Amino acid sequence: MREKLLNGINPRNGRDFDSWEFIDNKIKKVFKFNNFKEAMNFVNKIASLSEKENHHPNINIDYNKVEIIVWTHSENKSTEKDFKLAKGIDKINENNPCD
Repeated sequence: MREKLLNGINPRNGRDFDSWEFIDNKIKKVFKFNNFKEAMNFVNKIASLSEKENHHPNINIDYNKVEIIVWTHSENKSTEKDFKLAKGIDKINENNPCD
């Protein structure tokens, strides 16, 4: 099941996550950068945050595009940990905006 987060609001829990999608109990977002180096810098910052939070997203890299998929594997659904991590990822992107 694929749902766009309407006006940034997750239809399942009312949370505000602008431009994230809710797909099969997972939250997803694609970030686009100017080049591979910028994409990798972003991914490395996500890696640091993930280690700090002890919660790790799936990350797919395609040159200048970074796809982030977050869910709690042990529960096979999105939980509070996922929304906290997504918020942190958005904050990283605010400091290094992409298209």
